[in-house]
Formats: sequence, C-alpha cells, structure tokens
Amino acid sequence: MEIVNIEARTFEAMLSAFRTFADRLDTLCRLYGDMEEKKWLDNQEVCLLLKVSP
Repeated sequence: MEIVNIEARTFEAMLSAFRTFADRLDTLCRLYGDMEEKKWLDNQEVCLLLKVSP
C-alpha cells in the first residue's frame, strides 16, 4: 500500500470542495427526487447543475 502525504491546507481545500459537491447533490436530490413523473436528466444537464465539465 502506498502512503501519500499532503499539507493540511491542501486537505482542507479538497474537503471543502467535496462538501460543496455533496451539497449540490443533496440539492439535486431534493429538486428531482420526489417528482411524480420522473424526468431523467441527460449528461449535459447534470454537468450544468453540478457545475462540472464532462
């Protein structure tokens, strides 16, 4: 197994970015999770909502 060391500041930045991403996912689940007629999102729509590039 390989051990990788990173600075605490870098780790905190990564953790913050992950939390932001997880919050966006929670928002999407709340917006689209309880729809009566399920509307499927395509790749582009998901990327735009999550503010990521494909």
